Amino acid sequence: MELINIISKMLGKTIVSTDSTSTQLHGGTVGNVVLYEGAAKTSDNGCLPFKIVCKVSGKWERYGDPDSWRREYDLYTSGLETLFTDEFQWPKCYHAELNDDKIQLWLEYLVEWFLDAETPEEKEYHIKTLQKIYEIQLIV
Repeated sequence: MELINIISKMLGKTIVSTDSTSTQLHGGTVGNVVLYEGAAKTSDNGCLPFKIVCKVSGKWERYGDPDSWRREYDLYTSGLETLFTDEFQWPKCYHAELNDDKIQLWLEYLVEWFLDAETPEEKEYHIKTLQKIYEIQLIV
């Protein structure tokens, strides 16, 4: 799927063009994570900023668990997020694609969401949420 269609889905608007840059966030032998950010021109001549992450993972095998490489794809396409509470969420998935030997996930960029906190309480809520999602310790 093309970036323009994914951004249209993400923003809930008809997008006619995008101007973006990409930044490698993480890479390795079987996967890459890239941040795309820029401006999207809407069909009504508006211009909206966007940030979205594309995660691509290749096929790999874990002994005794041959489908482990596609587990994240399976989780995002399962509908599991409908069971989550407001306190527990994962990044929204705007597009998930499975080919024979790779998966591609287009995901919400949560770091920006965290940085947009306006009050100390909101910032603390975001920290706790990110810690739950990524199982990490954040020091701010």
